[in-house]
Amino acid sequence: MAVCDFCKNRFEESEAKAEFERQSWMLRYENLRKCLCASCALHAIDRKTPGVYFETCGKCGREFDVLEDARHFGQTFQMDHERHLRDTWTDKPLCADCATAKIFGH
Repeated sequence: MAVCDFCKNRFEESEAKAEFERQSWMLRYENLRKCLCASCALHAIDRKTPGVYFETCGKCGREFDVLEDARHFGQTFQMDHERHLRDTWTDKPLCADCATAKIFGH
């Protein structure tokens, strides 16, 4: 059994993986940088905690902190509160720069 880095409770990783992936849209448990139970992982994503979840951009190949890039993407579209980084992920994750380029047709 693993011990959650945040709450310090013991948990079964396979159960945490299944729960996290069921409740988080297009996110994979393996991309968490901390050992987290499903509840803490989901709360970290909801609270936009940096340094927790990373992806590799499907266009440029850069590894990025999803929550940091989501914040950067949101600043680019300050006037359009309906735009979110993960909304640009139709078939693969995109970093903020590639997602912005996709929207502007670059």
